[in-house]
Amino acid sequence: MTLLPGFGANTIGLFQFRAEFKRGTTNVEDSVSAASDSTSFTRATPEVDVYPTASVAVGSAVSVGALVRGANGYEPAGGKVQFKVRASGQSLSQAVDFGLPADLSLTVNGYEATVAGVATGGDSDVITSSGNYLVTAHFLGTTNLSPLTSDAESLQVTRAPAPTVSVTLPNGGTITVGDSGVVRVEISTTGRVSRLNDDCPNDDSCGNIELLGTGATTAPSGEVVELGSGTGIYGREFSVSGFNAGAYTLTARYTGNNYFASVTSSPAQTLTVEPIKVHVSVGATSTMTVNGTQNLSASVTPAGAPGDNPVQGQRREPWNAGDPLRQHSIVALDPDKHRPAHCHCYVHPSERELCT
Repeated sequence: MTLLPGFGANTIGLFQFRAEFKRGTTNVEDSVSAASDSTSFTRATPEVDVYPTASVAVGSAVSVGALVRGANGYEPAGGKVQFKVRASGQSLSQAVDFGLPADLSLTVNGYEATVAGVATGGDSDVITSSGNYLVTAHFLGTTNLSPLTSDAESLQVTRAPAPTVSVTLPNGGTITVGDSGVVRVEISTTGRVSRLNDDCPNDDSCGNIELLGTGATTAPSGEVVELGSGTGIYGREFSVSGFNAGAYTLTARYTGNNYFASVTSSPAQTLTVEPIKVHVSVGATSTMTVNGTQNLSASVTPAGAPGDNPVQGQRREPWNAGDPLRQHSIVALDPDKHRPAHCHCYVHPSERELCT
């Protein structure tokens, strides 16, 4: 059999064949058959396996490898592999390139391609957050081996380790009602601080700091911010000016997001909020006539902030010098925030003087 012109051992395509008879005696003429039906020669199909890192924390680098085995005596020498990745649940058509095409090299295992050190967790990285991903290896083919895509393998990207949360109380942990101090919460991490306040889909609480133990129905909270421009210190400050008198066991909780795991500060710290100390003064004439009447005045002056004061003013009451010793009290109006303050007023007729 003679191959038609242009047909070679490594040729891929559509071909026809014919048979040609060369006479060997003087009694039989040469003869050529008609062309056969078309025959398609396709490239051999290799085998492709992919093996990504099984699990990695977001923010760390990922390495992915592939092994390509040839077929029909053809090896994948000179070929390339393009790795692709997609989120679990997405179709293969939604996969995106994971690194540049990698050359196949002959190793003890066969022809392998590797992409190493692909960053994750950055705003421009292919993998920006935690989750379950699927990785495939796409052999791009050679002259005699057809392109082929491997089965998908799972790549689990976990959240970065939880940051460290510290809490600093105002004034060493003891304040007075109405003080303008703050509870300072600081967060430190070896990960990407720019991702601390990331939101999560359908969850506005992601990336926030909550102050627990305040007694509020809804814990005070807010997103992570830089505490002072250019300081590189991140966290949040919570005002204590609205705290009522009492003892509070406080912790701070970082809610976490798709990048960082959540964490609560430990140990809890106690903030003591003392009532406002009320100053009471009594004014009167220091001498008086026996059996006379003297008007005494008492005033209450709080030490609290404006708008957070107890009753202010004076109380007057006539006393007879001959009456027994009496004590009158002026008490602050808000027992939740202020100590009762007592004004002690005594009349001493024998000395004809008023003692306070």
